[in-house]
Amino acid sequence: SEQSDNVIYEGLSFQSDCDYIAQVVLEDDKGNQFESNKEYFSTGLNEELWYAKWMRPGHLGGQTPLVRKEFLVRKEIARARLYICGLGYQESYINGKKIGNDILSPTWTDYRKRVCYNAYDIQPYLCQGENVLGILLGTGWYGMTSDGGGEDKIFLAQISIEYEDGEKEWIYTQQNDGWKAYANGPLKSSSLYIGEVYDARAEITDWCIPEAQDLKPEEWEETLITEPPSGVLVPQNVEVIEVVAELVPLSIAEPEENVYVVDFGQNIAGVVEIEIEEIVGREVCIRYAEILDKKGMVSTENLRSAQAQ
Repeated sequence: SEQSDNVIYEGLSFQSDCDYIAQVVLEDDKGNQFESNKEYFSTGLNEELWYAKWMRPGHLGGQTPLVRKEFLVRKEIARARLYICGLGYQESYINGKKIGNDILSPTWTDYRKRVCYNAYDIQPYLCQGENVLGILLGTGWYGMTSDGGGEDKIFLAQISIEYEDGEKEWIYTQQNDGWKAYANGPLKSSSLYIGEVYDARAEITDWCIPEAQDLKPEEWEETLITEPPSGVLVPQNVEVIEVVAELVPLSIAEPEENVYVVDFGQNIAGVVEIEIEEIVGREVCIRYAEILDKKGMVSTENLRSAQAQ
């Protein structure tokens, strides 16, 4: 027809948890055909396929908990996906490797109306035999704003595994199924405005790999089923936040003894990467600011109550 845009797709319906290839073929009034590039995309989970339950760690207070789930891959994999929502924020790992390039996921929403989950292709991270999914939960907007429900760190996760022989297996959060949380990890607190307290003395290097040696199993507790957010669970349909550049400082000044002011030359959203050698117990404070005072020290007056450290 003469309509060349906003043409509604009226083909076969899409199945949940599947991969697709899309291509458009255009034909003009002279019979010439033009083909678009092929686009690849995957569908998420419909409501009927969500078996996962919303879970919460035990009594962790302000801690940033670690969550661990061991599972077995029995044979050759054809396809594997992780669907996860961790509120306020989540970072996911498999066998010690972080999944994806995103940070501060999922995106902020009005949790009374909708809650976004993230989907990851995890086939490259898996191996036959024992595997471990690790989840790091941090404080975000959920719990700080409406509909926190008294819990600011809750999550649900579901893994879809398709084997080469066609068999499909689901692994998902549920009560008393080995989803365990640890309260005494290195991140003692986390906050969008205040910042983060990290204690390297509490680091567990192998907390999310099989056959971990440093774990204290008696200190890992089963996670508990909790009330879900009132919003509808939907796939995240906006771009994720990720690292897009690494900047080198333009200058480093020392306005006072043992106080260093690092200038990156522009106002950015980011964090610094440092390498230090200090005695055990020494505290290092990193403060972020946009302006300097008359003495050349960082000034946080315009940040109001945000400590940003």
